[in-house]
Amino acid sequence: MPTITVKNIPSDLYEHLKQSAKDNRRSINSEIIVCIERAVRSRSADSEAPVARGQQLREQTTGYLIDTDELAADGVDITHHGRVIGRVVSANSAPIAQDLARVWADLDQLAAEIGARWPAHLSAADAVSEQRRNL
Repeated sequence: MPTITVKNIPSDLYEHLKQSAKDNRRSINSEIIVCIERAVRSRSADSEAPVARGQQLREQTTGYLIDTDELAADGVDITHHGRVIGRVVSANSAPIAQDLARVWADLDQLAAEIGARWPAHLSAADAVSEQRRNL
């Protein structure tokens, strides 16, 4: 098997890696291999999986198109196994369009606030993974 030598690892990164290996009951070498596998595989999967899933959903839903004229004034419920999981409403009605504009403005503001405080070295995926490890 090929061998890779990594030099000049920051101390805090090494300690984090060591703790992660301990938490997962792996050697540091095995933990590094898992991290590399996740990073390399997630990049290739990230680009292909959503496109494939979108195409699959498009094929499955082509027969379920709803014309906005068909929508009731208060929308149409979407159910899964008898439980309401969503509602389709026309964005053409004035009150709903105003609500949508307000929601998007709020989301834009929230994104800006999060972006201003988010550490530059930390991806959202890494933050979620770290929190899951701490559970």
